[in-house]
Amino acid sequence: MTLNVHGLRWSVAGRRIIDDIQLSVETGAFVGLLGPNGSGKSTLLRCIYRSLKPDAGSISLDGADLLAMPPRDAARKMAVVLQETPVQFDFTVQEMVLMGRTPHKSAFDPDTSDDWEIVVDALAQVDMLDFRERSYGTLSGGEKQRVLIARALAQQSQFMVLDEPTNHLDIRYQLEILDIVRELPVTTLAALHDLNLAALYCDRLYVLSEGHVVASGAPDDIVTADLIYEVYGVRANVATNPTTGKRHITYFPARVRASA
Repeated sequence: MTLNVHGLRWSVAGRRIIDDIQLSVETGAFVGLLGPNGSGKSTLLRCIYRSLKPDAGSISLDGADLLAMPPRDAARKMAVVLQETPVQFDFTVQEMVLMGRTPHKSAFDPDTSDDWEIVVDALAQVDMLDFRERSYGTLSGGEKQRVLIARALAQQSQFMVLDEPTNHLDIRYQLEILDIVRELPVTTLAALHDLNLAALYCDRLYVLSEGHVVASGAPDDIVTADLIYEVYGVRANVATNPTTGKRHITYFPARVRASA
C-alpha cells in the first residue's frame, strides 16, 4: 500500500497553510512528519484522510485517486488514529473496536461471528483483550490509544494515519504505543512531536516548516543540529546513541545557549 502526494496545497482566509507538498510512503514503511506547532502537519494529514479538501494537488493510494474514492472504499484502505477521541455515550472497549467494522457492512447488516473474531484479534494485538467489557471512558490515556489502534486494526486497512498518537502520554505509554505501531503489518504515516522518538522508530522523515517540506530522508541523514536550529530555533547536540544505534538529541536550555 503506497501513498503518493504531489503538489498539495490548502488555504484558509487567503493564507496558504500547506503549499506544494511532495511526499511518498512506500509499502510497509513507518514515515514520520515533523515540524513545530503551526507548520502544517495536522493540516496535511487532514487532507490525506479527507477531512479537508485540498485547493490543488493529488493524493494516490496504490495508484488510485484517493480524493475521488467513495468514502466506504477509502475507509477500507486507510484507517485513521487521532489523539484521544471523546465519545458521547458509554461504549465498552469491544463496542469501540467493533466500530472499525463499519466500512465493511451495509447500514442494517448485523454483527457477525467473523466481526467479533476480528475485534478479539485486534484487542489481543494491542494487549487490551482483558479490558474488552470495560467502559472506554474509564481507561487511561495510553489505554484509550491502544483501543483506537485496535479499532483501526479492525478496519483491516493496509494504510494507517496517526496524528500525534503519543501526545499527552507519559514516556512508558509513548514507547508502548510506538512499539505496537512499529510491529503492525501495515504502512504508516504519523505526525510526531518528539524528535528522539521519530529518530528511534521511523524509517523516513519529512520535516515541515511554514507549510513547506524543508527536508526529507532517513533519520540518520536529516536529524542534525543545523536542521533543528533552522526549523525549531533551538540549539542542540545530535549524537548516535550507543545502545540503540539511532540519533539522539540533547536540547540546550536558554541559559546554556546564552553562555555559549
